[in-house]
Amino acid sequence: MIKIDRDERREIIEFLKKNPQSTHKVLKQAGYAHIERIFSKGLGEAYREAGLKLPRNFEFKTRDQ
Repeated sequence: MIKIDRDERREIIEFLKKNPQSTHKVLKQAGYAHIERIFSKGLGEAYREAGLKLPRNFEFKTRDQ
């Protein structure tokens, strides 16, 4: 089970490096359905492990920000 998770993590990180503006919807369409099962902190953790800057629309912002 751990080896599968490592392989899936590696695949998702490579996918994010090729498509840095990917969202949950794009990843789900590509066949990566449950990101939270692989990355405990969600898609943000995947972006950080890939060494990418988070997309502009990744986090919710209030009107004051």
